[in-house]
Amino acid sequence: MDRLQREYGDFVRTGPNELTIFKPEAYSVLHGSQSRCTKAAWYDVLKPNDSMHSTRIKAVHGERKRVWDRAFSTKAVAGYEPRILKHLDTLDQRLSSIEGHVVNATDLVFFFVADVVGDIVSGVDFAMTRTGKKHFAADLLSSGFKPVGYLNPIPWLLVFLMAVPGFLGPYQRVVKWSKKEVERRLQILVVLVTG
Repeated sequence: MDRLQREYGDFVRTGPNELTIFKPEAYSVLHGSQSRCTKAAWYDVLKPNDSMHSTRIKAVHGERKRVWDRAFSTKAVAGYEPRILKHLDTLDQRLSSIEGHVVNATDLVFFFVADVVGDIVSGVDFAMTRTGKKHFAADLLSSGFKPVGYLNPIPWLLVFLMAVPGFLGPYQRVVKWSKKEVERRLQILVVLVTG
């Protein structure tokens, strides 16, 4: 893609019905709340799973986004601060312990973000920043999406391969683990609500 941008500019036709745009300003025009654009067929690659981010039906997206938005209200975000600060302290300790050594900064940032997301989203302590090792779920997630990245330019092939048993084993394990985590969190919620 980098080569195509250098050769052809910021707007490149990359498929029969596909235009790749390299201008960051295009994002809000295409994906912003006021956009009249419909998501491309690429978003169907994860079917039958359909998240708020992948649904192409605007009414379904809007309905799910209203629920999602509550998690990002000013009050909700302020409630996350102590948990994020705890992870920042761990990151600070980790950085202090590796001072003077060569480290993979990409991994360290991924570990930090995964720890924060694991804590806030599912109450799971991945402890990746502290230990410097990937939690199996984060490892599944990163390995599960590699095929999606490689096949991104040919979504029809990805849809076809998703139907081949075992082809996307890591991705399917991520989905299975995620469903179990959602069920676990729902059970906790039921106990909290019913007392």
